[in-house]
Amino acid sequence: MNKPRTNPVSEQTFDLANLPNQDQAAFDKAIDHDFGGAISDVGDGFSRRRWLQLMGASLALGGAIGCRYEEEKIATFAFRPQNLVPGVPQRYATFTELGGVAEPLMSTNYDGRPIKLDGNPNHDESKGASTAFSQALMLEFYDPDRLRSSLKGTGETFDEVSFEDFIADCKFGKDLSSTAILAEPTSSASLLSLKDKFVKAAGADNWFSFAAINDDNSRAGAKLAFGENLRTHHDLNTNVIVSIDADPIGLAAGSVANAISFAKGRDADGGNMSRLYAVESQYSTTGSAADHRLPVASKNIGGFVGSLLAAVTGDATAPAKDQPYRNRVFNAMVADLNANKGKSVVICGENQPAEVHWIVHRINQELGNLGKTVTFTKPADADRPSSIEAISSLAKKLKAGEIKNVVVLGGNPVYDAPRGLDIGSLLEAAEQAIHVSCYKNETSLKCDWVAAAAHPLAAWKDGKTFGGSTLVGQPLINPLHGGKSALETLAALMGEKE
Repeated sequence: MNKPRTNPVSEQTFDLANLPNQDQAAFDKAIDHDFGGAISDVGDGFSRRRWLQLMGASLALGGAIGCRYEEEKIATFAFRPQNLVPGVPQRYATFTELGGVAEPLMSTNYDGRPIKLDGNPNHDESKGASTAFSQALMLEFYDPDRLRSSLKGTGETFDEVSFEDFIADCKFGKDLSSTAILAEPTSSASLLSLKDKFVKAAGADNWFSFAAINDDNSRAGAKLAFGENLRTHHDLNTNVIVSIDADPIGLAAGSVANAISFAKGRDADGGNMSRLYAVESQYSTTGSAADHRLPVASKNIGGFVGSLLAAVTGDATAPAKDQPYRNRVFNAMVADLNANKGKSVVICGENQPAEVHWIVHRINQELGNLGKTVTFTKPADADRPSSIEAISSLAKKLKAGEIKNVVVLGGNPVYDAPRGLDIGSLLEAAEQAIHVSCYKNETSLKCDWVAAAAHPLAAWKDGKTFGGSTLVGQPLINPLHGGKSALETLAALMGEKE
């Protein structure tokens, strides 16, 4: 009979006290580094385990406080407002303006409070759809960091003051020649009318419009091509679309209307399927929906549109299978454009210079698209200079001492303006600088006064959509902190009626 096998390891015994000690000091140091707080006192009378016990008990006791409902008193209406039924939503038409372009919206209100924004289903440029910027507007409306009162600078800090006290101290006098307004671009007929009154009273064009993200390049490109500042409109419900460093259905102005038009031309079941080429320097919503996408560096876009113009007006090379992919796509693009003259559209993005926009207008002209898939309108503020020209002119006048009082209507030019202009230091050096804003930001800190502005959803306003239709926006609720809109604030400073 064979002797059973045993495990030599299990039969061994280990005496921890008598193990050879080769580097006990280094071992102890490593253990103390990784687990020292868990196996020994930290030196102040508390171990890590005891500390966790005390903190756990504290958190448990703190949570117990919230287990009881806070006392709340509910008072009924003595006289219920007309058409207000508790719990039944009400909807109001309004709009928001971004970059001088109004977007039609429909607000859903519960018990007098707006809770949701959607596109206005009754407007042709929205059809119930909206942008991400409009959705975020509701978060801004209830943002606890918004200004709750107007502020007066006292050197290193600000003191809260009432709007009436602010107007009493800052109201314009009769001489406005040394006063300037720095505002964001707008399509509001009311604000533009107030602008005309201010310029006439000042005796000089001391109204400056500035926005870091703007449509200056496209306006300048149209002026090169047609001799005047025009807004370009593209019909995306067509056979062939070429988007060059643009995002017409994503971030561009009028993107909602463009997306609706684009969707109409992508009905595969109905036999109507457009072809979209995207030539872009970065990923975009339009590029993700494209049939063919060509990545091209932004600095090389000018050369690309030059080649496209030469190919459209000359003899195009037919695409061949043995060619590189980029050449095949380019040749197919040219062939599609030439085969669909008057039924195609070429679009250029706002970040391309005016010369590139001019070339794209020339391409659309060669293809017979002007007046068909490419149309033009005159914007509300067609005569305003570019943002860079405006902010540079203001900086020059401030340095020369021609401007002593500055009113900044919204925005944050100290953060947005070119660094070389040093707008912050110029505002500090002015005799009086006023910032009308919902927030205290970098520009506010350089000003003597900060007038708390009412949120756009809590003020009367007017504006124009990208297509040119006029909108009137009604307040969805009284201003939460008693602020006034930029229009009301400027009117009060000028002594106009409310």
